[in-house]
Amino acid sequence: MGISIDNGDALFLFIYMYILMNAGLPGILGDSLFLMELWILLIDSSMKIPFNHCIRDGDFFIVYERHDTMKAVKVCENSVLQIRFGVFKHSDWIGKPFGSIIFSNRGGFVYVLASTPELWTLVLSHRTQILYIADISFVIMYLEVVQGCLVLESGTGSGSLTTSFARAVAPTGHVYTFDFH
Repeated sequence: MGISIDNGDALFLFIYMYILMNAGLPGILGDSLFLMELWILLIDSSMKIPFNHCIRDGDFFIVYERHDTMKAVKVCENSVLQIRFGVFKHSDWIGKPFGSIIFSNRGGFVYVLASTPELWTLVLSHRTQILYIADISFVIMYLEVVQGCLVLESGTGSGSLTTSFARAVAPTGHVYTFDFH
């Protein structure tokens, strides 16, 4: 069984490994969960998120500024993102593949990454207590949530756990979630 990784996948794996290594995951549990997720991603192409499609108007994605600064952005052709690295026109992003480096008017740059449940968890505003990657992995494995399952979640909160549930039950399962706010 051969493993092939293109440039977009390699960039994603590098950033994913860096984030997990610096997330302060508890010892062996964090390392083993990371290795398991990386192994699944590499050997099972059906679980792979399609990074080969290009950014389109209306897409949500993650702007990676540096290891401690990421933002979720919705592309709107006539909008701009203004950050300390300069001004980034959304129209410059359209048509670029995920994993691309985008340069600003001042020479600064950011990476544009596909929105995965792991990255989404990291960029959410945390007005509620959320579960992080290691906890989410434990919950999904402990509850044996797999493809085709029906999940009923009470207390959506930020949606951090919900997005991971959705990926775990896809494509034939459903996640129903409720929050009274």
